[in-house]
Amino acid sequence: MEFLEKMFQLYEQMMVQEVAFFNASGFSLTFKNMISLGIKLKKPDWTDRVIRKYGPYLPEKSRHSVMNFAQASVQFSRGQFSQAQKLLLDVRMIDSYYRLNYDLLLLKIFYECGEAESLLARIRAFTTFIHRNRSISDQNKEAYLNMAKILKRFARYSFDGVGKKETIRKLFTSTEYMVERVWLTEKFEALR
Repeated sequence: MEFLEKMFQLYEQMMVQEVAFFNASGFSLTFKNMISLGIKLKKPDWTDRVIRKYGPYLPEKSRHSVMNFAQASVQFSRGQFSQAQKLLLDVRMIDSYYRLNYDLLLLKIFYECGEAESLLARIRAFTTFIHRNRSISDQNKEAYLNMAKILKRFARYSFDGVGKKETIRKLFTSTEYMVERVWLTEKFEALR
């Protein structure tokens, strides 16, 4: 968190001083990092400002989809799940990275909304995509697949009463590589 706060201060200073970093060749990655940072630090208003101020400088080909995905992420962080889902409907896949994050966000929306059937179907499609995608490293595959496995266990326990919380806790705490660990921890603590 200390590192994230320092990164936030750096980006904030760049915005205040109007540093024109959006002309750099790596701007799309910088934009994605700024959005991710704002979401992780629970700063949705700041993240909205970043989208409005710097989104227009994204490459034209992907601008609309990247901005919609960013807005969907902000809406999700605010608990506006149906609005986030609507924004995702207008996102076209840009690359494997966005496909993974699109799917992750949809999984989280389905879980938050209690849409068990949609969630389980999406988990199956997500795991198939990960297994078939050769551009994802083995370690990243493991982290995404672990998240899907844990989320499926959470869902079956929450929605259907299948499994034991202690068994899920052991699996969750013993899993080394996993994306969305912070969100999953919140969901685990909220399990009935």
